[in-house]
Amino acid sequence: MAAVLSGRCEAAMRRAIGEVPDATYRYELETDGLSPTETFVFKLALTVDGESIRADFAGSSPVQPRAVNCPYCYTFAMTAYAIKCALLPDLPNNAGMYRTLKVLAPENSIVNPLPPAPVGARAMTGHYVPVVVFGALAQVLPNRVMAAAGSPLWNCTQSGLRADGSPYATNQFFNGGMGATAAGDGEPALSWPSNISCTPVEVAEQFTPFFFVRKALRPGSGGAGRHRGGLGQDIVLRSEAPGPISVSFMAERTRIPAPGLAGGGPGGLGAVAVNGKAIDVRVNHVLQPGDELLIATPGGGGYGPVEKRDAGAAQRDEEEGYV
Repeated sequence: MAAVLSGRCEAAMRRAIGEVPDATYRYELETDGLSPTETFVFKLALTVDGESIRADFAGSSPVQPRAVNCPYCYTFAMTAYAIKCALLPDLPNNAGMYRTLKVLAPENSIVNPLPPAPVGARAMTGHYVPVVVFGALAQVLPNRVMAAAGSPLWNCTQSGLRADGSPYATNQFFNGGMGATAAGDGEPALSWPSNISCTPVEVAEQFTPFFFVRKALRPGSGGAGRHRGGLGQDIVLRSEAPGPISVSFMAERTRIPAPGLAGGGPGGLGAVAVNGKAIDVRVNHVLQPGDELLIATPGGGGYGPVEKRDAGAAQRDEEEGYV
């Protein structure tokens, strides 16, 4: 029975691929690197050949000296995920579908590190793989893809003492906006392709010595377009701990925004600040009692020219304070 099911899924995927014109579709994405002067580059040549697809990531950034590299298994999985979403999203997920796909990733690159290269924080890089796949497919399947999300994942790792003196350590998630599609606006404050939800205020305040001063969508952070990118959010927290708190961040798109598709504009940049002063998100920081931390997550890219946005939708944006 398993062989029959996987065989049928393989046949269905091959038929779907066969409907896409044979060609090589290319896309390149840049995003924040480990320092203010460098970037990570993801290059993809997606070749449709009959009833199979070859995804070649040659030209992507070399392996990195920190745990931000994406192992080959994750690169393959995220490539397959994006292709399945675009071609047959309702197809059962099994080995049959994967037999139609070949993924090439240069050894000792950011998308295929070899031991002893550090691996671990896959969300830092692996979550960009579906973005470049969609970017390539946008040239031939524009109505089946999505502009880049504002945040593959944003989080704040912290440790210190609570008000009663007990130690704590936790990791809180705060997401940016999703990218827009040909069908509609991107969702605000929703991680993609990760399925991580934002940490609720009530949970965070119960288990950490932080008070949430403010949490709201960020006006103007969604990329402009016929369909608007999803909004990021502003979160302001105040430390009520009796002593210092150590914080570190997984934060992307603080320098290079989420790109739009089909003429859509880029999403707004993210930022992190302490007491109103922007900080470097790639290093650890220490908060003192009373310090206020701003986490401003980025917005998603827009889809299509903004001149074609429906007048009623533009008016609602104004009324809701989204722009």
